[in-house]
Amino acid sequence: RDHYRIVELMSHMPARTRMSDIARARAFARLRESGPGAIEVWVAESEEYRQASGWTAIIGFVAVAHLDGLNETRAWLDAMVVEPDYRRRGVGGALFDIATRRARERGASQLLLDITRASPSAQEFYRAIGFDGGDVSRIRLR
Repeated sequence: RDHYRIVELMSHMPARTRMSDIARARAFARLRESGPGAIEVWVAESEEYRQASGWTAIIGFVAVAHLDGLNETRAWLDAMVVEPDYRRRGVGGALFDIATRRARERGASQLLLDITRASPSAQEFYRAIGFDGGDVSRIRLR
């Protein structure tokens, strides 16, 4: 039931500010997938936001895909979004912590990110939490 809010939050991503109906339908379908190869998504909630919006408490999310290679597993930080009014309150850090913890639990050796898709402020955040700053940035997990 969180799919609609997650897709709505995706509009804050630079590449998704104007999602077509087809792109929106693909995102819904990918969010509904389960089993091996499914993207794992975690949300951040705020009672303050629920009271203001009247329908949801979700103020952010992080989505991670796990890539099982021949030699090792890597995790791909596919998307991370925080509602603009809730940025710089630790929400992004908390979502990142959940993503890295889960990637380690799944045996991933690295967490990868295409930093070129992020906004300048998001790029600054990613560098501050340890991504190396290359186009495809990485953090070693073990």
